[in-house]
Amino acid sequence: MQEPISPSGEQVELSVGDQRVVVVGFGGGLRRYSVGDASVLDGYSVVAMCGSGRGQLLAPWPNRVEDGSYEFAGQRYQLALDEPERQNAIHGLVRWAKWTVAEQEADRAVLEHTLHPTPGYPFTLDLRVEYSLADDGLTVRVEAMNVGEGACPFGFGAHPYLAGGDGPVDGLELRVPAETALISDERSIPIGRQSVDGTELDFRTPKPIGTVQLDHCFTDLQRGDDGRAQVELGGRATLWVDESYPYVMVFTGDGLPDVARRSLAVEPMTCAPNAFRTGDGLIRLEPALAGAYYGAAQIGYELKFTGAVAAIVWLPVGVGIAFLYLGGLSLWPGVVLGDLLANQYDTLPVGSAFGQTLGNTLEVLVAAYLLRKLVRNGRPLESVTGVCGLLVAIFAGTAVSATIGPLSLRFGNVLSTSDLPHVWHTWWLGDTAGALVVVPLALAWWRPLDLSWTRARIAEGALMLSAVIVLSEIALRTDRPLVYIVFPSLIWAALRFGPRGGTLAVAVAVGFTLWKTAHHAGPFVVDSIPRSTLSTQLYVSVAALSTMFLAAVVAEREAIAKGLLESRARRRRTS
Repeated sequence: MQEPISPSGEQVELSVGDQRVVVVGFGGGLRRYSVGDASVLDGYSVVAMCGSGRGQLLAPWPNRVEDGSYEFAGQRYQLALDEPERQNAIHGLVRWAKWTVAEQEADRAVLEHTLHPTPGYPFTLDLRVEYSLADDGLTVRVEAMNVGEGACPFGFGAHPYLAGGDGPVDGLELRVPAETALISDERSIPIGRQSVDGTELDFRTPKPIGTVQLDHCFTDLQRGDDGRAQVELGGRATLWVDESYPYVMVFTGDGLPDVARRSLAVEPMTCAPNAFRTGDGLIRLEPALAGAYYGAAQIGYELKFTGAVAAIVWLPVGVGIAFLYLGGLSLWPGVVLGDLLANQYDTLPVGSAFGQTLGNTLEVLVAAYLLRKLVRNGRPLESVTGVCGLLVAIFAGTAVSATIGPLSLRFGNVLSTSDLPHVWHTWWLGDTAGALVVVPLALAWWRPLDLSWTRARIAEGALMLSAVIVLSEIALRTDRPLVYIVFPSLIWAALRFGPRGGTLAVAVAVGFTLWKTAHHAGPFVVDSIPRSTLSTQLYVSVAALSTMFLAAVVAEREAIAKGLLESRARRRRTS
């Protein structure tokens, strides 16, 4: 007999030391977080349905929308009123939706969900949430990507309840570092704001909650040098938010029997309640992939020889592969739209134009599909095996476009049969070189930055980039013997700064090379445009490949060293 399915769907368990986290597939939120025998969050049972919003993710808006109606870009929309007693729409559209586990490790998991258009919100979003445990606690990172054709309104929040222990939260000290509180009406819709100074809502200095009934949104948060604001509850838990979250809702749960004053909801939000109507903190998400693809194409067209038809390297292919690898293959319509916007096909036969777009779309789809199959952990740059998988994906994908594109031009009588071999390898190398520069750069830099660098580290990074610029300028002002003089600075970047430093240094060096060469200067300009293009493409590819492999070796060694240190620390804690 089949066991009953949990109301919260798939259970994803994470652990580090004595910390335990359970993330759920239905709603993508947190069901449990504990340290040893102590609960950090007021969660719920695996056999229970989530109540009172505990641990849920709130998108594309947190809190409420008055009357469920709003205007955006000159159009009025009506949301379902899922808080009927107050005639509001509440807490978004994804907290009762199925999320997919995209990545999972012992201490980390990534869940994804595509929000499809509905009558009240006719927009398409790809959402991604990453939960990662470390010795200093749990970090949650959220990404939202507009994969539709037009801009859309967006806000995000989360709804964890910090556990109060065995008794009510009344006796616990609370610190909320906020200068201002929003004042709401009987429908919980903000009608104004006031300074907390001298009011019962002033928790800037820790004090007992007492009998205060909290259901308030706080803003104007005081932040540390790292940009974080921290809400602290009785020495039991600290919830921090970065500058993406200017609002925090604090709720003592009054009126909800399952949580009333036994725990405290601390809800980070990117916008204020009712932001869909007021615009207070509302984010306008523009179509991401199509715009990035188009922008990369325009840069590529600026970096081509005068009179040449095609760019020296085709940068948009790298943009497309990175987006589909990180955001999912369902983003492919953005490639089609971006390609149609970027390329002027009005001078080509219809069949040839269709072939161009088909080839450009399929090369991105094939490469992203292979990369997702070959490198499942989302980190292809952090191991030699991962880099090899990336290369296989890029080489195979770009071969698709290099085959379909020229053939479509041949069938349209734009090319002769004798031109096909030359056009094929130029096309393939141009797309491959563009992907080798852009994909690693995007994959290395899409994660949040480490802001804990020392001054010495910052100074070294600045010196390294300066060396790349200076040596690139020297190399491009001289004859061929000195063309590789920039490589020591690329090696420096890879050895000292890993994939991020290496990919950034390559991008800078390649940018200089393409700009100079496109303007008929430097050692790669020879007797013909085809030969100049070939020599430039090979140089770009060699620089990218060498730096990428070296950075991967460095990343592997750092991961091994980190694992050894963590293993020793765990042994010391258990001994």
